[in-house]
Amino acid sequence: MRNTGGGVGANRPADGFDPPYVLGGAVGVLVGWIDGAVPGTGDWRPVSAFGKTLAVILVSRYDDPPAASPVRYDEVIFGVLLRRGLRFVSCPMTMLLDEPRPVSDGVVHYSLPKVLDPSLVVSLGESAPLHAEGDALAIDAVPRGPLGRLLAAVPGAIFGVGIRVVTAVVPAVGVAYQPHRSAVVALRPRGRGRPFEARRVRVRVGARSTDVHVVWGQVYDRCSTWLGPPSDFA
Repeated sequence: MRNTGGGVGANRPADGFDPPYVLGGAVGVLVGWIDGAVPGTGDWRPVSAFGKTLAVILVSRYDDPPAASPVRYDEVIFGVLLRRGLRFVSCPMTMLLDEPRPVSDGVVHYSLPKVLDPSLVVSLGESAPLHAEGDALAIDAVPRGPLGRLLAAVPGAIFGVGIRVVTAVVPAVGVAYQPHRSAVVALRPRGRGRPFEARRVRVRVGARSTDVHVVWGQVYDRCSTWLGPPSDFA
């Protein structure tokens, strides 16, 4: 993979976009499955079994942006894992944002399927751990009860470690536009997080609405996201 962005001096992009960047904020992570298959890219195929495809949703509120790109915004990502042999990449199917600049940066520099959605509303809190809605999605969650929180303590800790490890070693790829790109987008959640129960998760990709059956969901009040420079992806 050849680096195609970032750098200083003569190598700095004309629009000033110069990762790596670190974005701070809150994040909700949902992992589950969708019925049926989704298209791959080239010889990369989705991770699936028994007619079900592994799916991941990230709901982020970036309220502590880097000084070089001081835009606060909310974002919802719906994606799948792709596999080729023993290699894995994460592939967003749709990305909804409420601010135009990060939409443009994602499309131009990373070939990501970012879409501006002025109707997007994101809430990450205690009483309602996660709520997101817009023209193309609806996500509702409720807190776990005392017994549920107790039973979720150990799996929740393992889940947090898994987020750190997987996002550090599995790159994200953008294949919505040419040229295809990849980058490391490493999540570094702080604290233990709060597991929740998802009640309704529906996302529209193009003209198709998809129900996501969530197996595990967890909210972190603070999370640092390390956005690396883009590289060519094949």
